[in-house]
Amino acid sequence: MHALAHSLLTTALRAADAGDAVRRANIAADLAHDLADPSTPLALLAIGKASLAMARAAHESLGPRITHFFATTIPEHADDPFWQNLPASNIRSVLACDHPLPTTRNVYAARRLALWVKALPANAVLVVFLSGGASAHLCSPAEGLTLDDITHATRTLQHAGADIHELNCVRRHCETLKGGGLARLAAPRSTVTYILSDVIGDPLHDIASGPTVPDPTTRADALAIAHKYQLHAVARFLTASTDASMKADAASTAAPLPHSRTRIIASNRLVARAVSDQIRSQGFTTVTELLDVQSPVPDAAALLTSRAKNLSAPAAIILAGEWTVDTRGVAHAGTGGPSQELALSVAHSLKLSRPWTFLTLSTDGRDGPTDHTGAIVTHETAALAHARNINLAEALAHHNSTSALAALEALLTTGPTGTNLNHVAVLLIE
Repeated sequence: MHALAHSLLTTALRAADAGDAVRRANIAADLAHDLADPSTPLALLAIGKASLAMARAAHESLGPRITHFFATTIPEHADDPFWQNLPASNIRSVLACDHPLPTTRNVYAARRLALWVKALPANAVLVVFLSGGASAHLCSPAEGLTLDDITHATRTLQHAGADIHELNCVRRHCETLKGGGLARLAAPRSTVTYILSDVIGDPLHDIASGPTVPDPTTRADALAIAHKYQLHAVARFLTASTDASMKADAASTAAPLPHSRTRIIASNRLVARAVSDQIRSQGFTTVTELLDVQSPVPDAAALLTSRAKNLSAPAAIILAGEWTVDTRGVAHAGTGGPSQELALSVAHSLKLSRPWTFLTLSTDGRDGPTDHTGAIVTHETAALAHARNINLAEALAHHNSTSALAALEALLTTGPTGTNLNHVAVLLIE
């Protein structure tokens, strides 16, 4: 069972791999109609933390057709030889950007991108690759707002516990390239977007704040959020418009974009499905998929425990989504991450009549602020902790999962994967 858990880890990370996702998408065939005319210029745009892997895989498939190239990437990838080895005929620009908070170089990159798009040939097809971090990379404040305003709003919303939908609603109405802004800028050129979704449920307008899809929210929605979280500069900006202009703005951002189409090529759900397929191939008679889970770790552990008690072995439960750790009000909080804390919580609380093995992983390879991916615990972990004088309840109370799991030799470390498709956990019951 331990070996199967390790095999499932490999399967999950392969399903989340940005380059493999582009290769599986068979984009050359997908774009055949758009590029039916051999003379059609192809402009490739890669934005986000996985831009290097996605651009490399795209170049393998489309290389000779690419005439224009633009990418934002993490600083560690800015000097990768791939960028320098692109054909000299490519009109290209590769810029380093920061995440999670935008910086001056993000704004510079967004402005350069806007100029690049406007200069494309009128008959060009713009092919966009989006991955985690793209919303921060494409920071282009609307006139009347500054980078400091956007950064303050982002930081305030994140620290106040605002969800991704609230954060991205504000971003869409305070920046120029989000909420379909990029596609409208490119029009009437065709835009095709391939996405690694890092938002649970895959709402297109929230992934990277929807640069190539219509915005279903209004400026009034953003204003309500600004008031709720006391975003004063944003509120002043949003209230500066007349009612008529606000209605016109809402109509234009929500309007369909007939020249733009979008396709999700990897997501948390697709990772869970790959894991599920492998488990079924191993003869498990009952496989339960709990998708789009968004909750604090204790609630996720309780959900898993309650479902496990009603299953007939051999069985498996796949938990996929985004679970969180809340350290507010905890004095001397330790080190850990949501995947590690979930593993420790299940090891402490799950009692079944049959042996079990539990795997947790964060698909980006970095669980919380640690260098670990997740953990594997079993029905024997609690007894082992007792024998080694490791107090699991105390470790959970102080959110010190890393030290406890290290002492139990249960940690998993793969290194950064370059992509983020949230969390996956698997309970295997013998």
